[in-house]
Amino acid sequence: MLKKTNTFNQSKNKAQTINQLENGNINHSIEIEQINELSNYENYITCIYEIVKPRIIQILNSYELNYQKNSNLKGENNGVEIKKNCLIYLNNLKIPFGFKCNFKKEGKNEIKIIFKNNITIANYLFSLCSSIKSLDLSNFDSSNVTNMSYMFYNCSSLTNLKLSKLNTKNVIDMNNMFSNCSSITNIDLSNFNTDNVTNMSSMFEKCSSLINLN
Repeated sequence: MLKKTNTFNQSKNKAQTINQLENGNINHSIEIEQINELSNYENYITCIYEIVKPRIIQILNSYELNYQKNSNLKGENNGVEIKKNCLIYLNNLKIPFGFKCNFKKEGKNEIKIIFKNNITIANYLFSLCSSIKSLDLSNFDSSNVTNMSYMFYNCSSLTNLKLSKLNTKNVIDMNNMFSNCSSITNIDLSNFNTDNVTNMSSMFEKCSSLINLN
């Protein structure tokens, strides 16, 4: 009897879903379409946020934005390249590109930064994104990147950082790459190729909780 009841409920739910689509449930159709679109991309970074109170939060940054705040900074301008090549998905749904995001859902939120083309400059990419809890760069193609300076600067809430597949063979500048990441305890650099790096100054400055460097 229980098995029949479950079968009936599944059929009923399926019928309700079909009925919703037939009656113009456009949002559901868009959601399916965007999830399918998301699966087509292989070059992306996954970011996890734990939102206590819905608000607008910095999710990306650029030398361009940092330069506006501090005219003494020296670096390359990656803002144009980011805007041109990035798509942003919030909890598997595409949202308009922006360096900030309006989080309306409390608790765990996932941001995927999709790269349509490989970028060459990643400096300041997550600089001042102080609300990020976890970053997974396992699917990020950084083979053309030459500058990773200030890449994670002041990610002060970051506790989980997956870098084991990060390609650094062409990187020249890593200065202040992890500086002010005050909550992270472990950073795995076992796959880092630093043969071409000429600047590592203050790379781990003020990483006050850091215990292990692999």
